[in-house]
Amino acid sequence: MFNHQESHEEEGSKLDPSCFPLDRYQPLKQIGIGATGSVYLCLDRQSQDPVAVKILHELHGEQFRSFETEARTMTNIKHPNIVELLGYGATEAGMPYMCLEYFPGTRLADYIEARGRLPIPTALTVFADLADALFVVSDSARYFLPTAFHGHWLSNLLIARVAKQIRF
Repeated sequence: MFNHQESHEEEGSKLDPSCFPLDRYQPLKQIGIGATGSVYLCLDRQSQDPVAVKILHELHGEQFRSFETEARTMTNIKHPNIVELLGYGATEAGMPYMCLEYFPGTRLADYIEARGRLPIPTALTVFADLADALFVVSDSARYFLPTAFHGHWLSNLLIARVAKQIRF
């Protein structure tokens, strides 16, 4: 069970209910922001589990197609080192969103910046996990790789000290 003792109603009050699926997900905090969208740590009101909800800032044709391709492709990808897509849909205003497994890891880039170069055994493990995950992604949909990371794939890599060492 996810511990959510702090009140986070203020975070949800900042979001437009027509552009965020507030009826299903209670935003706790913003955990990522990019050129085209944001990711929020949320509480799933049905399961009471922590989830990550990804939304677009604006809805443009190419962004929508890329988002839709990513969601459809992720539906078919199951791998222990890839964050699982739990669902996707559209808000009242038609803004697409994705609900993803919440993975409380550290960005690999931040880890390296703070601690320096990875020890060789760790780097080899991370590389092997990444290669295995990329093989699954490329096998599932070759067109997905360029759109999945939008040129910033390193910033999408998360690591943790658990069996699932790397996620994106």
